[in-house]
Amino acid sequence: MASYTSIIDSIRESATKCFVCEEKAVLVKNKLICAVCEYRNHLVTKTGPFVPTSTRVKTEAELAKEAEDEADGFKPVPCAGTCGELVRGTWDYCSACVKSIIAPWNTDLTNVIGRVYISNAKNASDLTKLQKHNIARVVTIGTKESVPITEHPGVEYHRFDMEDHHQANIRSVFEPAFWLTKLPGNTLIHCKAGVSRSATVVIAYLMTFGASYRLAYNYLYSIRQILRVNIGFHEALSKYDEELRLEKQKRNELYIKLGMKIPTNAEIDLLTEAYIENH
Repeated sequence: MASYTSIIDSIRESATKCFVCEEKAVLVKNKLICAVCEYRNHLVTKTGPFVPTSTRVKTEAELAKEAEDEADGFKPVPCAGTCGELVRGTWDYCSACVKSIIAPWNTDLTNVIGRVYISNAKNASDLTKLQKHNIARVVTIGTKESVPITEHPGVEYHRFDMEDHHQANIRSVFEPAFWLTKLPGNTLIHCKAGVSRSATVVIAYLMTFGASYRLAYNYLYSIRQILRVNIGFHEALSKYDEELRLEKQKRNELYIKLGMKIPTNAEIDLLTEAYIENH
């Protein structure tokens, strides 16, 4: 199996340049704009005349969430689907349209890279699918109330309580979740739908092997085109990208100060593989 940094290098080489951010990050065929720029542009330009046609009565919880989002400065916008509902907050689709869009993508687990998979809560509860992909552990990003799953003997289960909200501290999950992926066997990372919380953690994981925020996001989008990472998590990934860049810069400066050679990707590959085998 190819090493992780080699895979990231091959992903980087196959990417084309986004005409907006000018980073080599576009990996979806027939597109000129990367998924990050497309998403941000959508948030900015999604306005205009709109007449709601939905007659569905919203629950008290939905009304309370709308009030909270409006207090945070998120104004109502039309759903990008066909239902005719107004959507508030950081999502561009209502819950009903999201379900119809993501359904075809959630029939199985998505292999991200190496031994790491991503999916939704339904598949995380399906023992047949876990066995099919030799999943040794399931990492749930969400509370028991928001992301309930069925547990099975012989599979490890780990949970990080996290709501899919733009103010949630998703950064606190990164390192603990990454450590679990280094244990023997395949790891499934999931949330309720496998599009925001778990996607954010997986994107950050890819970044630890040298991919930029945009390249990692666009790679995951290219193999799982239902990503709906909320705007707060986008900001967390952007800050993490800068954090990793500064760490690499300081590390390289230390190598030079000590008169040591900066390790190549091939040498990093060997260290990574040795670590995974021995931990």
